[in-house]
Amino acid sequence: MRRLYENSKLIQFICSIRFTIFLLLTLAVILAVATVIESREGTAMVQVKVYRAAWFNFFLAAFTINMLGGTYKRFRPLYVFTGFGVTHVGVFIILIGAFLTRNFCIEGQMTIPTGATRAHYVGNDDYVTAVVKDSDEKLAVTVPIDRGSKQRDLWSTGRLKESGITVVLDTYYPDLAFKRRLEPGGDIENPAIKFRLSAMGSEADGWLMPRVSSQSRINMGPMQVRIEEVDADTLPAMDDLETGPNVIVFTAPGTDESHEIEAVDGKKASFELGGKNFDVEIRQTFGNFTIHGEDFHNQAGPPDNPAVVFTVTSGDVSAPDVAFSKHPDFSLQHGKKDRGYRARYHFRGGNQAAGSELVVHMLRNKKLAFSTRLQGKVGNTGPLEVGKAVDVMAGRITFTVEEVFDRIGYKFEAVNESDEARNPSIHVKLIPDSGEGAAIWLPWGETREVEVAGKKIALVYQGERYDLPFSLKLTKFNEDKYPGSQMSATYQSLVFLTDQETGRAEEILIHMNEPLIYRGYTFFQSSFIPGATYTTVLSVSKDPGKWPTYIGYMLMSIGLILMFYLKSWLAKFDQRRLKKERGK
Repeated sequence: MRRLYENSKLIQFICSIRFTIFLLLTLAVILAVATVIESREGTAMVQVKVYRAAWFNFFLAAFTINMLGGTYKRFRPLYVFTGFGVTHVGVFIILIGAFLTRNFCIEGQMTIPTGATRAHYVGNDDYVTAVVKDSDEKLAVTVPIDRGSKQRDLWSTGRLKESGITVVLDTYYPDLAFKRRLEPGGDIENPAIKFRLSAMGSEADGWLMPRVSSQSRINMGPMQVRIEEVDADTLPAMDDLETGPNVIVFTAPGTDESHEIEAVDGKKASFELGGKNFDVEIRQTFGNFTIHGEDFHNQAGPPDNPAVVFTVTSGDVSAPDVAFSKHPDFSLQHGKKDRGYRARYHFRGGNQAAGSELVVHMLRNKKLAFSTRLQGKVGNTGPLEVGKAVDVMAGRITFTVEEVFDRIGYKFEAVNESDEARNPSIHVKLIPDSGEGAAIWLPWGETREVEVAGKKIALVYQGERYDLPFSLKLTKFNEDKYPGSQMSATYQSLVFLTDQETGRAEEILIHMNEPLIYRGYTFFQSSFIPGATYTTVLSVSKDPGKWPTYIGYMLMSIGLILMFYLKSWLAKFDQRRLKKERGK
């Protein structure tokens, strides 16, 4: 062995300190580049490009060979070399630990809602798995980025050989959403206008569609804009439109006798109707009436369901009632014994008006008109012409119809809403050897089925599931906030561990800085998901290289102490041994 070393310059260079320095400088460059890649593209991508790449294996192998060769070259069976030998043994064990961690370490996340039990976790390494229905063919394509990565473009492929289909992952969005885009055309009549609203130096564009409820009304900030179809050739004059205070009109059944009361919260009135005396108290008026449980509520938004709640007392009988503007025949007394009155709520705006409103009227003759209500009061009215701006709020707001369409269609496009991993999704293409392919957005954790080249393929984007030999149940989650703020100061999970194999069953508290370590698994308190009940998020790690790495660092530390602080003391033992050998 010594002769082979002395006769080979290549082996001498591999074992030399010069090669060690070269490897260390190269490692520094690699780590710097890896840091940049991780900051730009995420942890998963740096794992794929650097730490788990095949070339990095060769680099670690070269480092190991250099260290072993240097140890063989320089080590002598003397006490003074003890520190040198222990240090190199420690480095070698660290490399073994790094190898085990790199190839066999499993990391992931476990989410546990309060009261739920989990006996598995999902790995951090994600895959898009394609399964051909009615076949045993299956393919897993690695997603080379982690959820929440800033990288969008990627290119990862795999092939279903029996089916002759290539699976391509080409785009990643951490927060996928589909936005509707309106486009002229379509098979059915669906009128719409495109408009521009100018207010105080700023402009906003929008669409209005009278036959699509979600698109018939838009809140533009200073005023609400809505559109309606009018079955007439001209718009009635504003003087003919109903305005004024809101009132309840009480009538006696079968007679023309009536009594009107202004609908104002807290108002009381007494009157005679049909030979009976009535006392009425207005309890509350609503612009947009709704019921949640047993309580009445006034929903935010425009006055779509005006109503008034009141109490009627006649003789010794007192009962609550409600009258609706748009449903005059319905009340709390519906179907009960006739109490001698009927109530009709006439809603004209009043104190329940929707602030400032612009209404676009699509007339029967395809012409347009507009009317306005400013803070509950009647405003301007008149015709609308395409391309001509009209003043709708005393010179502060102008409204322009840019285009009018008889037919309008929808087209949905995928967009990324933010850089937060709220809805991580992969764009997957399926390309057959012949015929038409398919493309689909695949959200994390969901399964989609696609038919390509006559084959049905189920696709799922998720991490690999790992079963545990025990289970954890979240019994309680605590969150403490900084005083006077909504920021979390600390949070912790109280879990109940059950292990059928060992018989262990106990409650354990997992803190942010106090993980649970059990049977080779480490559970860190990572984050949580708020809601009606909390869901804890635990980071899970199982690293077989952890203890070899710790032992290696310990040995390396001992070796350095022996080399730099106890070298002279060890040298004395060598001197004594040499004297004894010479004396013989």
